[in-house]
Amino acid sequence: MAHDPNWGKQLVKYEQESHLIKTYHGQVIPLALQTDEYTWAYVQSGTPKDFDAEMAERVARKKSFFSRGTEVEMWATLDESVLAREVGSPEVQKAQLEHLLAMADLPQVSLRIVPFKSGAHLGVDGSLQILSLESRDIAYSGAQNGGRLIETPGEVRELSVKFDRIGAKAASLEASREIIKRYLESYE
Repeated sequence: MAHDPNWGKQLVKYEQESHLIKTYHGQVIPLALQTDEYTWAYVQSGTPKDFDAEMAERVARKKSFFSRGTEVEMWATLDESVLAREVGSPEVQKAQLEHLLAMADLPQVSLRIVPFKSGAHLGVDGSLQILSLESRDIAYSGAQNGGRLIETPGEVRELSVKFDRIGAKAASLEASREIIKRYLESYE
C-alpha cells in the first residue's frame, strides 16, 4: 500500500465537506477543540521547517470547522490520558480544559471521555475519524509520520464499528464533563 503524499490536503477537503465528524483521540485533543496556545505547544514540539506556517495552517483548519456553525457536528471521544497530559504549561493546560468545557456546551459538539477505570479498549491502536459526507463516509486512521485515508466502504464500516466500541467504554456526556472539571480543579 503506497502512502499518498497529498493525504493531508484531501483530509482537509473531506473535513470541510462533512456534516458529521466522529473522532477518537487517545494522545491529544482534536485540533478543532484546541486553544491556539495548546496548538502552538504541539507545533513547537514537532519538526516543521516553518513553525509559523504550520501554526497558521492549523488555525485555519480550526476556524473552517467552527465557521460552519451547526452545519457540521462533531462527536469527539477522548481517552482520559489526554486530560492528564499537561501541554505547554499549567496555564495553557488549564485554559485548554476550560475551553473543552465551553466546547462541550455547543449544540454541535458531543464530547465524551473514556475514563482510565474503563480498562482496555480498541483506542490504543491510535486516533481515527469517520467523516460523513453527503453521499458516503470516509475514514482516517492516524499513524506516525502521517495517516491513511480510507475510502473502501467495508474498511470505513470497520472503523465506524471500532469508534462505536470505544464509545461504549466512554462516560456519559454529563459524567465526561465531571471528569474534565476534576482535572481543571487540579489547576486552581
